[in-house]
Amino acid sequence: MTGTTPSAPGSAVDVANLAVIIDPTSTKQPALAKAFTLATQFGAAVTLLSFDTKQLRGMRLARKSPWRNHLPNYSSLASWLDHFAIPLRARGIAVTTEVVSGESAEESLLRWLQQSDADFVLKDVREASPKRTPLTDTDRHLVKFCPMPLLLSKSRQWQDSPIVVAAVDPLHGSDPNALLDHEIMAYAAHVANRLSGKLHVFHALFPAASAATAIDGMLLQSEVDRALAVDEQRRHWAINAFVRRYSVDKRHLHVKIGVPDTHLPRIAMDHNANIVVMGALARNRATSPDIGSTAESVFESLPCDVLVIKSPLAP
Repeated sequence: MTGTTPSAPGSAVDVANLAVIIDPTSTKQPALAKAFTLATQFGAAVTLLSFDTKQLRGMRLARKSPWRNHLPNYSSLASWLDHFAIPLRARGIAVTTEVVSGESAEESLLRWLQQSDADFVLKDVREASPKRTPLTDTDRHLVKFCPMPLLLSKSRQWQDSPIVVAAVDPLHGSDPNALLDHEIMAYAAHVANRLSGKLHVFHALFPAASAATAIDGMLLQSEVDRALAVDEQRRHWAINAFVRRYSVDKRHLHVKIGVPDTHLPRIAMDHNANIVVMGALARNRATSPDIGSTAESVFESLPCDVLVIKSPLAP
């Protein structure tokens, strides 16, 4: 579906300033092409953000460092960032560059992001193989603490009309984290619309009754089956009611029975998805948002980019 997918009330999306994290240890920055596409379609400015640490300075200075041949050829990070900024500026994008320093890349980047006016962040991730992309410590740290939507970008570029898949679980009831699903849908719809793409929705239906009935051996099998059928029907009704708010084509709603890490990578692959939008969820007020072990397992096996969204109530 293209065009006019609406956002939920209270979930207005405004992307005016993109921050692109440039890895100073890599000569390849595939996220830049995606940043150009997003900046053009959103009418957004771009900041190219890189980092310098004590370890990196030592690597550059070491005459016989094993990393030396793998580091970009630059006299300074600032001049190196300008190398990437010039072609973007030539195409009409407002671009600034920023280098942050500190003991660790994670803390330096987050400190800058938390004080900036950026409202969308892009970062390349390194793929171990075509079928596996493990998260680094920096990736996990950003997922947990980055205050704005974070696009973890793989090397594959988007097609002209990207497929965007929103992974949701709109069955939280009165749980404040139910707001997260509306944020996921708002961003997924916004990105799909601006890029003239198609919006799909995925939900893994794992009947809650199954756990209880599996433990309670006093129930007859017929009672177990009835309880599961009622629970499954309720969940189908809830997900259908949820997506109707966003005018999602019924052909683009994918409800699978089981756990997400079994089905979501297959859905993304079968439909040639370019972006999967999923949430970083705070389990309670005492914990910071995290991508979770299941979501991390899903991410590592997804064949496409992942846009991580925070709950509006996340600390």
